[in-house]
Amino acid sequence: MTDYGKMRKHQTLHLAFQALHGFVKRVGRLPKPRSQSDAEQLVAMVTKMNMVSQLDELDEEVMKACTGKFTPLQQWLYFDALECLPEDNGGEGEQLTESTCSPRGSRYDGQTAVFGSGFQERLGEQKYFLVGAGAIGCELLKNFALIGLGAGEGGHITVTDMDSIERSNLNRQFSSGLKTLGDRSRR
Repeated sequence: MTDYGKMRKHQTLHLAFQALHGFVKRVGRLPKPRSQSDAEQLVAMVTKMNMVSQLDELDEEVMKACTGKFTPLQQWLYFDALECLPEDNGGEGEQLTESTCSPRGSRYDGQTAVFGSGFQERLGEQKYFLVGAGAIGCELLKNFALIGLGAGEGGHITVTDMDSIERSNLNRQFSSGLKTLGDRSRR
């Protein structure tokens, strides 16, 4: 667990991942984004697992308390950002459906599955101006490229930096190389 503000969520996440693995084992594929029938199967699996897991946990904890011999293994790390998920907006704006979240053969299919194709298109149409191509600027550029910011029709990113490139900066400024030493890093 990485966010201690969500103390009660870790068991839910663990059950969800167990159900996901069970779904893949049983059906032979991942659930389709926004598929009602796949979601119903997952919820049923989680509900069934939750009933069994509560009894199993109680048994295990009693044994640990009585013997003092075993300590729990910490092998799962869940990083969630559920607050990023779109909320039901009551019919306003883009409605996320199975078709708006389905794969399109794009490198951004993972984002499209979560946020919808309209969101990904809006990301691509953005026009950004970035001042500074140092360590932080290069990291931002990398992340912008990874999510497709400004990479769509009409979108672009303009970068400016009046600093000169030093040898010591090459490990932080991945957009520079040995050929650019001493050059102005304005691009």
